[in-house]
Amino acid sequence: MKTKLAVLCSATLLAGTCWAASKDSGSHNLTDVGSSFLDAVATSDYTGIELSKAAAANSQSQAVRGFAQQMADDQSNNYSALQALSDKKKHAIAPQFDGRQAETLRQVQSANNGDAIDRAYLDAMITDQSAMESVLERIANNSNDSDIARFASDTLTMVKKHQQAAAGLVRD
Repeated sequence: MKTKLAVLCSATLLAGTCWAASKDSGSHNLTDVGSSFLDAVATSDYTGIELSKAAAANSQSQAVRGFAQQMADDQSNNYSALQALSDKKKHAIAPQFDGRQAETLRQVQSANNGDAIDRAYLDAMITDQSAMESVLERIANNSNDSDIARFASDTLTMVKKHQQAAAGLVRD
């Protein structure tokens, strides 16, 4: 619970910062906040891809394996779009796992119980996607950079779809 609260608090802080700075820049130059936004999405996508690959390989549930494969595919495609946007903005992205993400990946890779793998994976996906949703909404609705706003809007659609699918798997 502390981990989920910390993630949501940091996402809320990032969302507020990204929103405030996005209102300041109408140029094609990428602001520091724009850079932070792109880096945050890169880390979220990279984490999602790696966790999803591990869940697809280790889950005993066909439904979770299917969801994990779809997540890996969707986030790989989103990461490619992010790389193209970052190149256009002349910003190099370098996603990195934080301690929480590395621990979740370790749990998914090493759990010897299918239910434990599924629970760790789905909890991580729901937490990450919820945190990203608030950031993406603010950027999509308030950024003066049309490229970043469009990317945020497109990514938000994907994130909402993932949240609904993960929530459905948790209920089942």
